[in-house]
Amino acid sequence: MHLFAPVQTDTYPRLDGIVLFELFDTEGSPMYLEIRYSSFVYQQVDGDHLFLEPIDVVKQQAEETYNIAPEAWRALTQNETQLIDKRI
Repeated sequence: MHLFAPVQTDTYPRLDGIVLFELFDTEGSPMYLEIRYSSFVYQQVDGDHLFLEPIDVVKQQAEETYNIAPEAWRALTQNETQLIDKRI
């Protein structure tokens, strides 16, 4: 599961979007790379963070931190997924 949501908050004016990118460790357990974008369209990354918590917890934390409405999340398209730099 790879998700995107727009960021619309005065607290983080330079951000325009967040991606939660699902990765798996060698035992198959999921983790989520949160990538903060200053421009998602141009793939300009502001920063990232790796979460080991379940996706519901990660989404809720992002919603609270970046003022994201729960219904604002959408799945990344296949093309968008291929553009993501997944290196950590």
